[in-house]
Amino acid sequence: MRFTILLPTTHDRGLLLPYTISSVLNQTVTDFELFIIGDGVSEDTRRVTLDLESQDTRIRFFDFPKHLRRGEPYRHKVLTQHASGQHVAYLLDRDLWLPNHLEELLVCFEKGNFVTTNFYNPHPSGSIDIGYSHPSQLIPFSTVAHTMAFYKSLPYGWRTTPPQNFTDDYMWAQCMAHPDYMPHFGYVPTVLYFKRGATYPGIPTKDRVEELKLWAKRIKQPEQLPLLYEQGIRALLEERVAFRNAWIRIKGKTLKELIPFLKVKLTYSWRALARRVKYARKGH
Repeated sequence: MRFTILLPTTHDRGLLLPYTISSVLNQTVTDFELFIIGDGVSEDTRRVTLDLESQDTRIRFFDFPKHLRRGEPYRHKVLTQHASGQHVAYLLDRDLWLPNHLEELLVCFEKGNFVTTNFYNPHPSGSIDIGYSHPSQLIPFSTVAHTMAFYKSLPYGWRTTPPQNFTDDYMWAQCMAHPDYMPHFGYVPTVLYFKRGATYPGIPTKDRVEELKLWAKRIKQPEQLPLLYEQGIRALLEERVAFRNAWIRIKGKTLKELIPFLKVKLTYSWRALARRVKYARKGH
């Protein structure tokens, strides 16, 4: 088996799964197993997931109770006890893969054991721009893959994240600290990365599903894929022109853009502090 794919989900996300999983089943590389890790799913999500599992033998659903964080130990258990893939890839239940995602990861694995592809930022207006998956910027969960051998060499693997940390960042930091860490960050965008939103838990599922529905339909049309890339490159060039013309930018933003940006950052910091206080009061 070339790939084991981990797709964590929770609560009411069953509405999203047909679109997310469809983007997996549409991959040009078909030699994979898809493990859906349920972290306290609702009855409706359980019903949707079991139905999807019955339609393709490559899909397996692991149904766990709600964990105090994001079910990180469940991921470790499934990887170490059930996975047979040479490589492990990750996908959020709100993101979509382009058909060449696994194919492009295999190219990246020629240069490293912890790799990413690049990603698109889709916007409600229908426009799109290209991000960059890199430690100095952002490493979206759905762009990441690593070899199974590297995972088994880690001191802990997936484990419960301290309240002050983001789950993914905590795991990636463990990988980066390992002496055998060999990263390669690819530049080809193969993921549609839908941001959670400014606050937890983000956009309601009923609104998110409408967003995924539109983009899932678009990426299934082969003629749309080069158009996405052209649109993304154009956005990068326009951003470069804006940088060259601006006299002052902070964190890449004009002074006008900086105020809402700082509001979002302060909201994240406040909520992280609230989580730490709540966690401490429970005696953890």
